[in-house]
Amino acid sequence: VTSGSTESNVANITVNFIEKEKRERKTYEIAEQFREKFNNFRNAKVRISELSEGPPGDAAITARITGKDLDKLKETAEEVQKIINKIPGTTESEISLKPGLNEFKFTLDKDILAFHGLTPAQVSMTIRNIVQGINPTDITIGGEDYKIFIKYNLKQKNQKTNISIHDIENFEIMTPKGYSVSLGQLGNYEFKRSLSKIEREDGKRIIKVTSDIEKTANVVEIIEKIKEKTDNLKLPNGYKITFGGDLEQIEESFNDLFRSMFVAIILIAFTLVLMFNSFKQPLIIMITLPFALIGVFPGLMLIGLDLSFPAFLGVVALAGIVVNDSIVLIDRINKNRQSGIPFAKSIAEAANARLQPILMTSLTTIVGILPLAITNEFWAGLGFALIFGLACSTILTLVVIPTLYYVFEYRKEKKRISTASA
Repeated sequence: VTSGSTESNVANITVNFIEKEKRERKTYEIAEQFREKFNNFRNAKVRISELSEGPPGDAAITARITGKDLDKLKETAEEVQKIINKIPGTTESEISLKPGLNEFKFTLDKDILAFHGLTPAQVSMTIRNIVQGINPTDITIGGEDYKIFIKYNLKQKNQKTNISIHDIENFEIMTPKGYSVSLGQLGNYEFKRSLSKIEREDGKRIIKVTSDIEKTANVVEIIEKIKEKTDNLKLPNGYKITFGGDLEQIEESFNDLFRSMFVAIILIAFTLVLMFNSFKQPLIIMITLPFALIGVFPGLMLIGLDLSFPAFLGVVALAGIVVNDSIVLIDRINKNRQSGIPFAKSIAEAANARLQPILMTSLTTIVGILPLAITNEFWAGLGFALIFGLACSTILTLVVIPTLYYVFEYRKEKKRISTASA
């Protein structure tokens, strides 16, 4: 599919692939092959990028350079682009400042203007009137409004004014001192390339240097390397470099998840206190939460996965899953004690009675998550985080929870027995 562009020298081509089950290679593998093929293409600059899901956003790596002077911004952006290109794992770097159509730039001499008593606004208005004409008034005839334009009788080509910069220089403007002067005497003109757009953020001029990354690359590590290099750049006063893209999204997402996990832990603890009518037993159960983390990080490292957003999402989900085994186990211990079974025997019997149900529920959960982890690359982090976290917490729960329960409740039980015997 070919789509148009606002610039006549730019074209966008979108390639739709067949279903992934019907092809041998993944989309990023095909994209990488095309990048290598067009790497030294001389007839045009070809940029290969994959469409991302969700709302539009910045590229994987986005360096924002802010300042006042466009030339200094462009110079800094080119230096940052060179740094990015030297970092392994980066690809398709680009500067947001793009040239537009060619234009004539008329620069007025302030000293000459002051000598003749003219202002830049008067000169610009005169040039505008020469090119576009003047609309002094509108008239109404027969109930219809008509615009009145007064124009110079200039040469026309294809019904458009055909005028050169030399013609404009020869036009004269009346000065407040009573004489006229030609526009060419008030300044100099030059033919140069214009900018297609000038971006601003918070009222400041900004240039973005963007880059994609290879599929196997770690965006956080790459940006850290880029930061180390850019920190050595000597920037003028008022200029700074900030980083966005995937790193910014990751930080925002992780901050949101941290807040969600904090709220979830508070709600779980509040529910447990109401359920057990105690502060010690909910504390024992909440201690099982770190057990999941003991399994998550080594497990992800073992299979070569980074702590991605889906993986951390799995960590948050584990907060509500791993406490289930502890609740079942402690509830059985409490019921054993209420039925008159001795303290130590209550704990041992509960661990033995709940061993099979706890193992079976954890095993079925792991088996149910496994297909998601091995078939979907995006959700692999979530799946394996749940699997490793649940497996480790289950094993540790069966050992640590009875031990902690004995330690926390022993004094209370001993005091109860002493009171009863007295």
